[in-house]
Amino acid sequence: MKQMIVRDENKKFFISTLASVLEGKYLESDWTKLAYEIDEIETILHHPRLLRSLQWGDRDYLMNILEVLERIGQNNFDNLVCIAEQIDFEDWTFSNAPKAYSRLFKTGDEQQVQGIRKPDRLPDRRQNEMITPEVKKIKNSKVFIVHGRDELPKYRVAKYLHDHGLIPVILHEQANQSKTIFEKIEANSDVGFAVVVVTPDDIGALQGDFEKEGTLVLKKRARQNVILELGYFLAKLGRSNVAVLLTEEVERPSDIDGITYIFMKDRGWEVDLRKEFLAAGYEV
Repeated sequence: MKQMIVRDENKKFFISTLASVLEGKYLESDWTKLAYEIDEIETILHHPRLLRSLQWGDRDYLMNILEVLERIGQNNFDNLVCIAEQIDFEDWTFSNAPKAYSRLFKTGDEQQVQGIRKPDRLPDRRQNEMITPEVKKIKNSKVFIVHGRDELPKYRVAKYLHDHGLIPVILHEQANQSKTIFEKIEANSDVGFAVVVVTPDDIGALQGDFEKEGTLVLKKRARQNVILELGYFLAKLGRSNVAVLLTEEVERPSDIDGITYIFMKDRGWEVDLRKEFLAAGYEV
């Protein structure tokens, strides 16, 4: 059995070697999944250049990977070791970089290596999130999250999806590539399911009612883009592959009253959402 040697003087070398491996292995979906697994959403998905340089094949992609890995290592170095284990780092260095292999690995069964513990898993606070059930019936594990301006419900749903082995797709975290918003939606709509989070961001009323009764008739509504995207995914995926979550009561579009609404303020909304996934053929 080989143990990785991560002395203080080897850390930079280890990170640069790991970056070279990830440059050839990682896709956008891999970075997204990793961000939620190790709780580094800000570092990875909000990095100004990482995903954009990957999408465009820019020369600075490797440098952006290095920057991201250094930040992850500063927060918790054990996460970098776990990433290496997940991508068969040892096999890659053995086959492609023998000098790096001999520098980073040695024979031994001990778990303590030069004062740096080689972890069997991510730290306990993330352990449950690393155990992600395999989606067997549905090959497409990507789930698009439609959302309004309220950030908290969106990330609660994203965490729920990740905890159940699914990959959340959030539009503003994807590269723009000079696309319009709707072109960007189309480019990222290769998903198997959509969760629409409806929050009361706008108010409105029929013009005639408003002219007669003023503000008394104003009702809370979802943003127009949320309703548009809801209709888009209903047409693209079918009603059985779309779930609508409400943070509170809002005026509902009259022409799609047949869909099921799940209230997030109720305890057990996760159970109701799981039922929708099970009905669509997912094993979650």
